[in-house]
Amino acid sequence: MDGAEQAIPLITARMRVSLAQQKHERVTAQLFDDKLVFSAPGFSRTLKLGSLLAVRAADYSVTVSTDEGDIVLSMIGHLYEDFAGKLIRAFNEALFRQLLMKETAHFEAPGQYVSPAGEASPAVFRICETALVILPETHMLVRVPYCMAADVKTEPYRFTVTDRMGRAYVLQKLGRLTDPFLREYQKRVTDLRKQTRDKLSEIAPVDDALADLLMEGMIVPMEDVRAISPAFADALDSRLKASDIAQEYEYLKSLADGSMAVGIKRGLMGEMTGEVIHTLTPVFVKNAVILESVGEGAAATYVFRLGLKGSIPPESWRQWLLAFNDSMLAVNYRREPIYLSKEALKAEKYEDYRGALKRSEGLRNLRALLAGRAVHSGFEAWKRTIESYLE
Repeated sequence: MDGAEQAIPLITARMRVSLAQQKHERVTAQLFDDKLVFSAPGFSRTLKLGSLLAVRAADYSVTVSTDEGDIVLSMIGHLYEDFAGKLIRAFNEALFRQLLMKETAHFEAPGQYVSPAGEASPAVFRICETALVILPETHMLVRVPYCMAADVKTEPYRFTVTDRMGRAYVLQKLGRLTDPFLREYQKRVTDLRKQTRDKLSEIAPVDDALADLLMEGMIVPMEDVRAISPAFADALDSRLKASDIAQEYEYLKSLADGSMAVGIKRGLMGEMTGEVIHTLTPVFVKNAVILESVGEGAAATYVFRLGLKGSIPPESWRQWLLAFNDSMLAVNYRREPIYLSKEALKAEKYEDYRGALKRSEGLRNLRALLAGRAVHSGFEAWKRTIESYLE
């Protein structure tokens, strides 16, 4: 065949397309893996699935939410269920590619999902390297990082994962795949715990309790680390004192009032970049929290506000920290979607970040709370920049 092979639509259907108080009748809609294409006399439009805010199906119509408002697809006829199901699956697959950063799916099973809000829907459940992924047929993908899971309750043909934020995700009606799915879930958590333990053991010997606390991606209060293993806390402190940011670390400790938090995460390129040690230093009287990272060629320190309308009391620090973890995990601890300007985010290479920003309230909150960055260009210049955010 001459030229590039033409993509074959997943499904083609005729429908009414309503948007911005306009209705277009007998529109041909072609769904592909990454886009939805509309065409009719006098009307054409292409929607990239990764740029959509949401896709919902109900009452024989499909609502597609975009930056410019909702587009309602109706009068689909006998193809409604097939079209709606394939569109939502394709949308969720696009999100899966964005959010999972190319993680491998180790096991998959169909079943029924009950959301924290009590909404039930057919869904596909996936066990991935660092997260449980739920792809409902009626609404948007859900990602539950294993490090955020606080409890797993098992019942016949049903299990409930409750995260550290108190959200309960129910997976049921998996049939004969229930036990194999649960075994694979437990295996992935066990493997991740072992990986975390092995990585932490490069600093000092640890047990499973500390590995669970500091599981891949979590930043936790240093006092909790010390409560489990004073030896590890001391060894981590020594590692930071001997690092490239030793001066910066000592300065941040002087600001922390004993409330510093720490976390250890694989680099964004996995084993190629080794571990990244994060420290998070709250300065309550200045309504500020300072994110510092060691490893992966970290080039800057990030300063956030604890609150948009003023600081928080120290007793609210743990809850704030949980919400921070939840938001950072949503973007795999990438800093670019947090600090890039709206203008910079318009670049084609940041399409995934734009999509994440539209859909993630946590990411929008982080951008709103960001006070600025301090580039590592020498300790004194760095310190002056940090102090400017604390004035």
